[in-house]
Amino acid sequence: MLSQIDQVLFRLGKPGRFQVLVIFLLCCVQLQTSFNKYLLDFYTDPPPPHRCKAAPNATVGENELRPLVEEKGKKRYSSCEMYVDPTNHKLGTKNCINGWEYFTTEIEWTIIPEWDLVCEREYLVTLLPYLSCGGAIIGCLLFGMLADRFGRQRVLVTLLLIYTGSSVSLYFLSQFVFFSSIIGLEGFFITGVQCISYVLLMETVPTPYHLRLAFLVGAFWASGTLALTLVAYLIRHWRYIQLAISVPGVVSVTYFWLLPLSIPWLITKGRILPAENQIERLGHFNGVTLCRSFRLQIQNVHNFVKSSGNAARLTLGDIYSSAKLRRFVFVQYFIWFAVSLGSNIEVSEIPPLDENKFFRVLVRGVVEIGMLILVYLLSQRLGTKFIQVALLIGGGLLLISATTVEEFVLKGDENYQDDTLLVILPAIFSFFAKSTLQVATPLLFVHAVKTFPTGIRCLTLGTCVFWLHTAELTAPHLTWLSDHTIPYIPLTICGVLLIISGGLTLTLPTCQNRPLPNSLNEAEELEYNYSMHTSKDKSRYFNQDHSNSLFFTSSQSTNDISQGEIDAFRREVCHTKGVQEEEEQSLQYSETVFPVKGSVFFGSLRYARHEGMHEPRDDHDDSQSRLTDLEDELSKVWELNKHHSAPGTKEEGTSKDLDVFFGSNRRADWGMGETNF
Repeated sequence: MLSQIDQVLFRLGKPGRFQVLVIFLLCCVQLQTSFNKYLLDFYTDPPPPHRCKAAPNATVGENELRPLVEEKGKKRYSSCEMYVDPTNHKLGTKNCINGWEYFTTEIEWTIIPEWDLVCEREYLVTLLPYLSCGGAIIGCLLFGMLADRFGRQRVLVTLLLIYTGSSVSLYFLSQFVFFSSIIGLEGFFITGVQCISYVLLMETVPTPYHLRLAFLVGAFWASGTLALTLVAYLIRHWRYIQLAISVPGVVSVTYFWLLPLSIPWLITKGRILPAENQIERLGHFNGVTLCRSFRLQIQNVHNFVKSSGNAARLTLGDIYSSAKLRRFVFVQYFIWFAVSLGSNIEVSEIPPLDENKFFRVLVRGVVEIGMLILVYLLSQRLGTKFIQVALLIGGGLLLISATTVEEFVLKGDENYQDDTLLVILPAIFSFFAKSTLQVATPLLFVHAVKTFPTGIRCLTLGTCVFWLHTAELTAPHLTWLSDHTIPYIPLTICGVLLIISGGLTLTLPTCQNRPLPNSLNEAEELEYNYSMHTSKDKSRYFNQDHSNSLFFTSSQSTNDISQGEIDAFRREVCHTKGVQEEEEQSLQYSETVFPVKGSVFFGSLRYARHEGMHEPRDDHDDSQSRLTDLEDELSKVWELNKHHSAPGTKEEGTSKDLDVFFGSNRRADWGMGETNF
């Protein structure tokens, strides 16, 4: 079934215009995060042909100036050394003290000839991915913590401003030390943007749309790869490429005021009035007339979360101290690490793709989009958990098959060397293994978001991303291991880890139709079946109009009251326009919550009777003017409940029910007509 927050969000549309706009804007933010994956490849790969620059007054030829070296069975002149004395080669060689000459066109220009990152300075190119991943490891934890503490919107807007400024500044830098520093800062900020915008996106729409949005974000990631490839192919100069990919960030800064506050976060933090004002703002933008009773539902959610413990100030210690959540979180850490390691391990490429970096990235992006569509359709039929199991085990088997064919079939029997298909088969296996793991990434995100409670959701997602970037740092060292030890060890390790991850996925709860948990208790009840079992049930709910409904579906109904009496009570508290629309549209619910004496309904009824529905209210409302009306409503509701009490049950007219108003400051002899208003 749907959560109470989902039902409030459904009142605003399915989804409403504002939610559609926010979805598009946040997906555009996610588009920027995809640029960093291949950006350094276009800036540094491949190094252009180069040679030592001769002295200005040199009159000798090529063979006297540079020594011959042999690489891959071919002899050529050295790119990094020159003779100490061109006339006396016995004195040995020396490094290129006069710099290098590069054989490249004026159109194509990377950072390598810009700052001479070749030969003994080549290690600086290797350092850049470590700076970016190191910044990302710190940023995902720090900004996840800040987003849980100060709100998603505020931290996200701040990060967008800083990241956009740093991205534009790269165009103007003339020193490599500043360039490398900004690359590290970009990784530091962009991982926070990715995690926070993803969480805000999921918290803005109801549960039935979460899976669709997860794959939509994955499609934007793949589209960002295609866009970067097209820009890099057309421009070829790294400075202009950097300026071009900064445009989406500049545009996103202009619409930051449209980004909404997270309603679940506001409710969890006890900020009820901002949450109500946010819902009113969304309803006004969507053209939806909200019944005043939506405030009751907000108050109910807050009281439920508050009764579940300190949901507003959760820490990682609370997650790790729970046996069930501790098991879930460490299983997810292992899965994220294995998937990232398999995605970043170096493998042999298909020959046509290996020769052209633009074509390689383009084909990979197109294949990922096609596989995302296929996996989304299968996930709707079979569920996300079993699809994730199939993707992880399939990716692991493909990597093991690739190294098996290459090391034991091709190298074991020379007769197979002439078989062209068999020669490129390991590269094909590796290509589809990496594409499969990339398609599994949206499922990892949606499972992580739905596992952890609202008060610590950004930080726990950040800890998962922490292990993702840790695996990125580990992958190059695993590749080095294949060059200096047994060649098939790295791919075998990755394949085994992925198969184990697929098995561990079966131990995770099914989260496809599960609402986002708002408290630690809800997160621990992961095995509870929240799903709407059939597509017919979903369509039946979606086809109903929830814009003016007063009550909500709930499994905790405590009163057996006829539909006619419920409608009569609605007419007492709903807006006149809302009543007219409800008389035209009959909403059918399996169970309907009716307020009972002593429930939070009475504590929030003054909000339901508040005038000026679409005007945001401040924290200094004068509630005393409506207390007489509140007392009248209490009398009506209690009489109605009394009339429908089951035979033999104790009447609920005791004075303890007034605790919802007065707490412990109530005299024992107060009755219904003796309230201390």
